[in-house]
Amino acid sequence: MIGSQNNRIWTNRIKTNQYVTHCPLTHCLQLAKLISMNTLEQLGRRIREKRHFLNLSQEKLAEKCDFDRTYISLLERGKRNPSYKNLLKLAKGLCISISELTVGLE
Repeated sequence: MIGSQNNRIWTNRIKTNQYVTHCPLTHCLQLAKLISMNTLEQLGRRIREKRHFLNLSQEKLAEKCDFDRTYISLLERGKRNPSYKNLLKLAKGLCISISELTVGLE
């Protein structure tokens, strides 16, 4: 009886958006988002460094990869999560392999 009463209280707290931060699932999702954002920012920094090394503007890299310049900007700031297909295009545009682009990312 006590277990079912606790489950009801837990469910009611989640449904009413009270104490949501105590929900293990919410905590895991927030942690995953932080890890993901950190990885995307690392990838973005690597893209920018390689682009600068090649003396390419965002416009020139976007043209080589068949992307819009704003997409390159979003990638470099860690705001977009590129698909595998786009990683292939990006690596080709930067004259490196995907493994070189992503090695050591957490």
